[in-house]
Amino acid sequence: TLIYPQDRSALGSGPVLLTGVPAEARILAEESFGPVLCVAPFKDEDEAVALANASAFALSSSVWTRDRARGSRVAARLSAGSCAVNDVIQVIANPHAAFGGNGLSGHGRYHGPEGLRAFSRIRTLMLARDRRAREINWFPFTSRTRRQLAGLLQLRHGPGSLGSRLGRIITSLLLGAALGAALHAQSNDHSHLRVKIQLAPQAHGELAYLVFDSPPGFPGDPEKAIRHGFLAIPPDTQQMNIDMDLPAGTYAVSVYEDLNGNHKLDHNLLGIPSEPVGVSNNPPARLGPPRFNDCSFHLGAVAQTINITLVRGS
Repeated sequence: TLIYPQDRSALGSGPVLLTGVPAEARILAEESFGPVLCVAPFKDEDEAVALANASAFALSSSVWTRDRARGSRVAARLSAGSCAVNDVIQVIANPHAAFGGNGLSGHGRYHGPEGLRAFSRIRTLMLARDRRAREINWFPFTSRTRRQLAGLLQLRHGPGSLGSRLGRIITSLLLGAALGAALHAQSNDHSHLRVKIQLAPQAHGELAYLVFDSPPGFPGDPEKAIRHGFLAIPPDTQQMNIDMDLPAGTYAVSVYEDLNGNHKLDHNLLGIPSEPVGVSNNPPARLGPPRFNDCSFHLGAVAQTINITLVRGS
């Protein structure tokens, strides 16, 4: 049914509003090259989502409502590659937001980080930093480890008589006891460290942590740290804990809030951190970065907890 314009002689000179359009109509699946809007009623959210998702095309979509929570809820259920609530073009025009379709609307994304990844070849690099913490079955293998594992494989999968199997079982028990003793000795070489971090007010983003066992690189070079990583900061969180097992020794820990997600500590023009930072022992502020000796502590055979308070630099 033609709702607008009411005068059919005006068709082609302005926008067109239609209602009661059949689901199989070509105008719902083909480009009209004109300002045509097809309107269909619905009973509830479920029916509206079902009607929208019934199309084989799923490039972009819009939800219009005065209830923002309802708009977000419905938008999350739509199959289109993108959706704008109370807008049409912003989601497409934003160069930082990924854009692309699903279904017959194609695949892949452009714009934003996802768009860069679509035209990139991702390569993964891994560097084992602390071989002292390796598991008994981890590299590098020694000749003794190879013999032990070969014996276990032969016992588990090798053929043989009942007598040989019993012999292998006894050997397995002895070998298991030896491996258990080795694992127990290895676990005794490590202690548990808990780092309790008091976050800055209105903390957000990610919490970065770096653990050093010597002065080089402290406090901010991840290449020199024996442990480092990033943890998402949940909303309205004032304190976070980081747990790890380390060999007994001397360590220093530095942490900071990565507010903008660039995975580095930002500084102002004077070189002062512009994001909340903290180090073990919470030493007094000084000109330049904190020293390893002022922040170091000894981790012995007993589990230990240290406290770090994040402060804003500038």
